[in-house]
Amino acid sequence: MSPARREWPVRTAGGGGHEGSVGWAMAGLAALGASLFLWVRPTNFRGYDEWLIFSLLSRGIVDFPYARRPLNLVWALPAWALAPDRLWGFLLVHAIWLTLGGFLVYLLVRRVLPGAPALAFLAGAFTVAWAPSDQTRLASVQMIVYSGCTFGALLSAWLLVEAWWRRRASLALLAVVAGAAAVLSMEATLPLLALAPLLLLPGGGWREWARWRRWALGWLLLVAVAGWRIVGPLHSGRGELAYQTEFLLADPSPLHVLRRAVGQLRHHLLPLSYSPAQTLAVAAVPMAVVVFVVGLVLASRPRVQEESRATPGRLVLTCVAGLLLAILAYLPFVLNLKTRGPVRTQFLSAPGVGVLLAAGVALLAWLLPTRARLAGMCALGSWVVAMGAGHTVALQEYWNARSAYPAQRQALLELTALAPDLEPHTLVVVLQEAEIWPYDFSFRHAVEYLYEGRARGHAQGVEQLLYDTRFEPEGVYSEPLPVLRGPWREEVTRYRYEEVVVFRRKPRGGLTLLDVWPSELPDLAAGVAYAPLSRIRTGARPPRRLSILSGRGQ
Repeated sequence: MSPARREWPVRTAGGGGHEGSVGWAMAGLAALGASLFLWVRPTNFRGYDEWLIFSLLSRGIVDFPYARRPLNLVWALPAWALAPDRLWGFLLVHAIWLTLGGFLVYLLVRRVLPGAPALAFLAGAFTVAWAPSDQTRLASVQMIVYSGCTFGALLSAWLLVEAWWRRRASLALLAVVAGAAAVLSMEATLPLLALAPLLLLPGGGWREWARWRRWALGWLLLVAVAGWRIVGPLHSGRGELAYQTEFLLADPSPLHVLRRAVGQLRHHLLPLSYSPAQTLAVAAVPMAVVVFVVGLVLASRPRVQEESRATPGRLVLTCVAGLLLAILAYLPFVLNLKTRGPVRTQFLSAPGVGVLLAAGVALLAWLLPTRARLAGMCALGSWVVAMGAGHTVALQEYWNARSAYPAQRQALLELTALAPDLEPHTLVVVLQEAEIWPYDFSFRHAVEYLYEGRARGHAQGVEQLLYDTRFEPEGVYSEPLPVLRGPWREEVTRYRYEEVVVFRRKPRGGLTLLDVWPSELPDLAAGVAYAPLSRIRTGARPPRRLSILSGRGQ
């Protein structure tokens, strides 16, 4: 075969053709994201942070101060603004963040390899469709933070690349802003951001070495400052970093870290080869495949033949770049010895794995005759998308059986049926709820949210985290961590026993209101009253937030 026939079969249109192909790519990726998340339910609850998130967003709070993440919930604000007191807004915005992340990967690959729009579309599509073993990807309420900060990191990298190409300082400033938003919501985005200067090299950085060096050093300095913001307090012995202090358990041996990263990569790639056949026997598969094929064809429609930069050597380098990006994205997770399995690990690594798979598919298609290469990419890419769609449905079936929402919803419906509304400054105590509420703060914020701040909850016997609740002779003390008090506007609160209402879960399920102080709790001092009925507003209109408990949370 002659060298001319070995060129990449990509053509771009003259005039407005570039804009048109980008438009088709965006439409194709949007349709692909919709075809996948059409099968996902908004009620996929892990059971830990969902009610805390509702409570904080309802008060306009986005800061998680104990984790030094002042913008942690900023990516959830669009969901709450779109549909307050509803769950479907979280699912919609979560899917949008993931889909836009795929589109940004498309734009980045297209900018770095401008002669290969098909390769760019493959990378974007695989970023959207392929995260086969991380079930948290479908838990939209809690994991909207991960999808959002991944989008923020990719947006920052794209803006930096565009600033370099266009020589626009304003775009570089926007890149810094987007990167800061990503890091201040989730420090795990730092490895993605640290690699951004390497994307400038194919765009002429190797020819403008002095300019690239200034840009890279300036960018890495900002990344280092952001990293020290997290690492510094670990060395100072400050104890409020509930999450990051786990890195003190890290095994820094490079070989051990690499071995764990390769293990995460196996979770991400091996399902392409060993997934059960029934994974493909769902309606989501043909729908996603059709959308993908149409999108790929339209996004790479040729009109004028031009020489491509996507030679086999460059495709191999692209595979290596995708592999490096994926491994570095795993780094914040594999440093922590408590990380087990792929949970939460396939958000930030999806772009790297998407690029790796796309370059691999393109490299295999290169072996075909010129006219058959696009068809080859459609066939090989369809397998990845089909398996991604099948795994999405399989992961939803996992949540159908394990979501915490049904049990928590039922418990809260029973509570609000017995107490439609409560007097201000009421403490709701429940007994024997450990199987429903994994942490005391989950129930505390569920009550605070549903009763619009007039009451707080305490699940007796459930592990206490963030708050310490103590039964003293003069009352019940609820004490938040000191670091929470300012940002979350919470202080140490004392409830007199006449301001406490206690419920017990029956052996066969269902709550009952206790009109006599229970033996499971410390005895009341002489002369101290317990009057639960005086705290319940039986004729009051139920709070509007009960709508979040209606069926599927729609």
